[in-house]
Amino acid sequence: MTVGAGLDIVEQTVGAGEGGPLPSGTESGPVVAVVRGGEVYRFDDERVAETRPGDRVVAVHSHRD
Repeated sequence: MTVGAGLDIVEQTVGAGEGGPLPSGTESGPVVAVVRGGEVYRFDDERVAETRPGDRVVAVHSHRD
């Protein structure tokens, strides 16, 4: 993989007042994980079914040529 070509892994921090149900995708692409309190949780882990402010949502971003 090359940064900026093909696929990238991106993180977006959940801001104050933005918590709620974990989306299946973001503007960047499909969600694959959530980082909370230094721990990484897969997208299908019930502990992150709801996002909280400060969580980092990890998604896959596709660069179309």
